[in-house]
Amino acid sequence: MKKPIILFSLFVIVASARAQEGTDFNPKPKPEEELKKKNEISLNTAPLFRVLLGASSTESMRFSATYKRNFSPRSALRFSIMADKISNDFQNNSTWNEVIILQTDSVIVRQTIISPGYMSPHINFGYEHHFGKHLLTWFYGADLSVGYAKSRSIIQNQALHKDTTQGANTWVFAH
Repeated sequence: MKKPIILFSLFVIVASARAQEGTDFNPKPKPEEELKKKNEISLNTAPLFRVLLGASSTESMRFSATYKRNFSPRSALRFSIMADKISNDFQNNSTWNEVIILQTDSVIVRQTIISPGYMSPHINFGYEHHFGKHLLTWFYGADLSVGYAKSRSIIQNQALHKDTTQGANTWVFAH
């Protein structure tokens, strides 16, 4: 028990000592260092890591790339291309989308609604403005988004017949 406490304490001391090295709290940057990054590009790597780490599939997954042009340390324009992959496997496997249309002693007709997955691409144009002092800065912005999404559903009717050879309450699909 003492070993983890000692290691954790040592880690905290080393981390705080390293954090103090070379710290300069100059609130105003030099004019030549005012805007170091004029252009920024970012990619959403969450879907890649989700696959590499073997996480279970989710209902939606977003693929995106963003370009940001900084005009000054306080303002920037941004442009994003995004595609959402919507998987309706969770809806298709649930029983809430099944309805019994006809039921007799020997026949059941059930209706199932199946919604296949789809892609929803869209682009964003936006502006952001930074404010704040020293190490803590905030920003606000606005985006204009244009996109397309098309979802479709298929209604499927299935007939089941009672098969008494396999048991009293066994239903099989009609051929």
